[in-house]
Amino acid sequence: MPLRRSHKAALAAIGGIAGWISLSAISNQKAIRLLYCPAGTDGVSEVICSSMRCGYKYYFFVPFSEFWEDKEIGYNPERWCIRSVLDDMNK
Repeated sequence: MPLRRSHKAALAAIGGIAGWISLSAISNQKAIRLLYCPAGTDGVSEVICSSMRCGYKYYFFVPFSEFWEDKEIGYNPERWCIRSVLDDMNK
């Protein structure tokens, strides 16, 4: 019996994690869709494209990212990676 309980707990944990990632991806669908940035065409530089992708790694783990950025309560991935973008511009 204990093995069956641990199996159910593991399945519930995996389902919870999958649900959280799905919620995050669905709530940030608009931002994820806008991440396609063809660098080198129409005057778009690679630096601009990389700055647009600053929050990409958080879109799958933080639901409603745009809401949290607007509230300015400490969540701002674009500000977090601005130093690396500036370093790329200075190269």
